[in-house]
Amino acid sequence: MKTVQSPKSPRNTRGKTCDLCNKSTAEINCNYCSKMICSICTELTATEISSLKKGKTKLKFECKICQSGQKSDPNQSLLSVINELREQICKLEAKLDGNNNPGDQNNGNLDIDAVVNEMEERRIRSRNVIMFQIVESNETDPEKRIKHDKQKAMQILANLDHQIQENEIFVRRLGKPGNPTRPLRVTMKNERDVKNVLRKSNANKNIKNDLTPIQRNKLKELNEKLQDKIQAGEEGWTIKYVRGHPQLWRVQTPTDQNSNT
Repeated sequence: MKTVQSPKSPRNTRGKTCDLCNKSTAEINCNYCSKMICSICTELTATEISSLKKGKTKLKFECKICQSGQKSDPNQSLLSVINELREQICKLEAKLDGNNNPGDQNNGNLDIDAVVNEMEERRIRSRNVIMFQIVESNETDPEKRIKHDKQKAMQILANLDHQIQENEIFVRRLGKPGNPTRPLRVTMKNERDVKNVLRKSNANKNIKNDLTPIQRNKLKELNEKLQDKIQAGEEGWTIKYVRGHPQLWRVQTPTDQNSNT
């Protein structure tokens, strides 16, 4: 079993040349191999580099070589998260501003705080599942309503053969009162329980993971692209999660198998 290499001590980059392009002046060290990287090769903004160098965030910088090799730490894949957030935040801002041309937004202006906040929000939500189409209790006593929701959640989990105690989950209705079937958020002990429930409920569309607005927007776009491919007659396309990130993925179809024989 291969283990992730521990982050190395930084080297002084002052006046040194980038270890990747051998042209520009190095700005920052890779936290995993200690290579000295210039701002162009990092694909980070000056603000992001400054925050990393000053230790304003617990995130670690990982160079392209480490990202593509075995040294990569999936929990600290900074560049992939930043690139995804740049795209999604700019599109969301464009919608809020009434701007239909998100390409005019400056992707380089994403503050590192937005990345940190998004990653923290994802960490918090990773312990939640959202259950739909569960009718609420007519009781006026809040404690009785919570007990009703817990019992309903426990019944669903039991049907999935997921062993958990009632005191190990927390429930909360989402949205304003008035809708008799508001979504029910169920918070579990850890992310492992959530993954187990989602895996067992794969065919149940009334149980979903708790996504941030940026993640929901990303998934919506992928679904739209998937539908475009299906309508165009392209076979074998699906959405697959790779290292926690949804991507369009093409699987082998019977047509592909026949063409290979």
